[in-house]
Amino acid sequence: MNVKCLFGSHQWKGCKCAKCGEARDHDWSKNCEKCANCEETRKDCHRLQGCQCTVCGSEVHNWTPFEKLAPMLESRTCRRCGREDRAVMLDPSDPDDLEAFMHVFGLR
Repeated sequence: MNVKCLFGSHQWKGCKCAKCGEARDHDWSKNCEKCANCEETRKDCHRLQGCQCTVCGSEVHNWTPFEKLAPMLESRTCRRCGREDRAVMLDPSDPDDLEAFMHVFGLR
């Protein structure tokens, strides 16, 4: 073990010491599902009151899927709070709009 680490002076890279390999606790204070120090994630940990987490303050909506993907996308609604999210109106005859749609939904 590195001498500095013996005295608690670790060289943290995320949640792991780069010198000795010791791990520290993840910091879930800013987002209950993503560590503030590293790439660690976890699922279904928010404590929701409506769509707001009472622990970290994140907004977590439960969006309805788009009813129709063509000829255009209009909006979606949160199943918990009713908030409407306006989507970009797409023209299916415009090649740029079609390419943007394919990219956003990971179809290319």
